[in-house]
Amino acid sequence: MKVRGHCFVWHQQVPKWLTTGITNHEYDETALNQILRNHIAIVAQHYSGKVWAWDVVNEAFNADGTMRSTIWYDAPGIGLAGQGTAYIEQALRWAHAADPKAELFYNDYDTEALNAKSDAIYAMAKDFHLRGVPLNGIGFQTHVNLKFDDPKALFSFAANLKRFSDLGMDIHTPNSTSPSMTTASRVCRRKVSSTAKSRKSVCRILPAVFCRPGVSPTNTRGFPATARASRAGRYPSMLRIRKSPPTTEWCTRSKPGDSAIKRRSISTSQTASSWKFPISVSSSVNSLHC
Repeated sequence: MKVRGHCFVWHQQVPKWLTTGITNHEYDETALNQILRNHIAIVAQHYSGKVWAWDVVNEAFNADGTMRSTIWYDAPGIGLAGQGTAYIEQALRWAHAADPKAELFYNDYDTEALNAKSDAIYAMAKDFHLRGVPLNGIGFQTHVNLKFDDPKALFSFAANLKRFSDLGMDIHTPNSTSPSMTTASRVCRRKVSSTAKSRKSVCRILPAVFCRPGVSPTNTRGFPATARASRAGRYPSMLRIRKSPPTTEWCTRSKPGDSAIKRRSISTSQTASSWKFPISVSSSVNSLHC
């Protein structure tokens, strides 16, 4: 079983001690740079060889294609405020240095169709590809509803994914929700327009995401019983990945200084408190140990 990690850099699910410290001006750009670099290095190295792909940066763009204002970009940022996708590039390079064999992704929502946001992400991916920045693919969250079950929307989705694929990007849908799978199944059972050619076009462009020509690609009623039993049997092995972590693993605490580890999360770096303060940021900062 392959394990996919989500995610290293996000403006949400950030521990309170960090956001409070930023508000109180305890951490400047230099400190945040070191905090994020240590976070990526510690987690990626610990799971090297166990996690095959990572969403390195999550939801960094606004709907109009501009950069979202976050603590990692410009409030205060890691020293690259106002430089567009430079902080995303930096995070990718840190992740690649920590685990050179892992596949690295950028992940976002409302990017399925051709729009300002997907255009901005495509421009970033193209730029990174040309300059050799370690970006292997794009995660499309596909939180779509039944309004997406429309020929125009589906062809826009197909054209969008195709341009990323033509660029050499792998395409993942790591956050797909049930309505999108229901829509996908229905699309492949019927024509998306008045001609069979239209249906075949969608199914040909999106084989890994939606369809296989002539068959219903998804099980809209849940996993079969045999699949559920097999999957349940793998949970112990998943949890063993987290057994006996090194003292540098980022632990779950309600606040810095707590002596007890409250919880471990299989989602690793996404959880709000799954952060451990770096051992050294400056001489004036105290370190925490698990």
